[in-house]
Amino acid sequence: MRKKVAVIGAGIAGMSAAKELSLNGFSLDIFESKSIPGGRTTSHPDAVTGETIDNGQHVCIGAYEHFFNLLEFLDSRDSFLTEDKLALNIIDKKHKYSISQGFLPGRFGLLQAVMNYNALDIFSKRSVVSLLIWMNYVEVFSEESTLRFLQRQKQTKKAITYLWEPLIVATMNHNVENSSAEIFLNMIRVMFKTSDTSKLILPKVPLATLYKNFQTIIEAQNNSKVHFLSQIISINFDDDRVVNVIDNKGNTFHFDYLVIAVPPKNLERMLVISGNRNLINTQFDYSTIISLYFWTDKPLAFNRYTGLIGSLADWIFDLRYLHGTSNENYPCSYALTISNANDLLFMSREAMILAIIDNLREFGLMQDAKVLHSKLIIDQRATISIDQFSNEKRPESKTPIQNLYIAGDWTATGYPATMEGAALSGINAAKKIIEKEISL
Repeated sequence: MRKKVAVIGAGIAGMSAAKELSLNGFSLDIFESKSIPGGRTTSHPDAVTGETIDNGQHVCIGAYEHFFNLLEFLDSRDSFLTEDKLALNIIDKKHKYSISQGFLPGRFGLLQAVMNYNALDIFSKRSVVSLLIWMNYVEVFSEESTLRFLQRQKQTKKAITYLWEPLIVATMNHNVENSSAEIFLNMIRVMFKTSDTSKLILPKVPLATLYKNFQTIIEAQNNSKVHFLSQIISINFDDDRVVNVIDNKGNTFHFDYLVIAVPPKNLERMLVISGNRNLINTQFDYSTIISLYFWTDKPLAFNRYTGLIGSLADWIFDLRYLHGTSNENYPCSYALTISNANDLLFMSREAMILAIIDNLREFGLMQDAKVLHSKLIIDQRATISIDQFSNEKRPESKTPIQNLYIAGDWTATGYPATMEGAALSGINAAKKIIEKEISL
């Protein structure tokens, strides 16, 4: 008889678990409290412009193996823009820089890109190249910060400021001073494996459209069902097993295994109601991400997507270039991201928008462009805080309950809390279930 798995949450982690379980013949009941899948990676219409915007501009890299496997399963992998070669534009208040791969392939192309990066002097380039060559052999100390690790690896101040710090803030949503060196090292080992794994890959469509086939594909196999607008209000235990869940419509669902793929605070509420508050650690500090979407009458003075050094913002993206859209009333459209933004939360929304736009003027990007409309998105729980003490707090996918597993970018994946980390967590939970079934 086909085994039944219930999955609570249809974000990237839940969908990734569902994909793996479905491909291995399990029947699924998937519960999602919203009307669409995707979790945080979602989209909504802007009432003023009539355009669809995301909850923040997301950036992938070529090393996102598990996330792109999910998109292949959903037949949406071609919805991303991938450059032929590694190419990045970086600016500060005085200069424009570029990181570009030359003619060399693979790992040599990556090292060539570092040597071509004109923000670094020769000593900085040598220090970076040395770390990339030896990164699979170096070790981190227990609870070591990324800054301390980089200093031990003889990285220059310029290399840290113009390469490592922007990378850490963007991918780990944390500062270099006390972010986790262990997670950082894991990340660069996969990211800088070759020039292909380090390429930026950006969505060409609103994120919500990436997952539009999820329900159809899942329900076409193994007598599975996706339940949207279905909130689980009760999880019932019998000794060391979960026996059923009850949704907000009063329906009771039985299963052989349960995967909970929701944010920590949501899981905490479920555990409190079930009387198992201390079963899984859900207590974390969080790092904020601020996103500003804005429309102007004239183009800004940058190319496609650009990293900013010494600015309020980390990255700015030309959405007309990425999405290939047009709007005669709002000719130019941009997205700007600020990671590790807890220090800005004291500001009002209006003051924050003004400060960001003024900062762009200081960098010479605005020129005489006029802002026609803007939309500010503040996510105070964008990710858990990946500091040097966070690893011991992140729980494994297998719980003390025999048939209960968890998934989410906040669990112990060894990666930052990214889309790839979420996808990997779902795979981890599914594989634990598959391995248990094989062992029976």
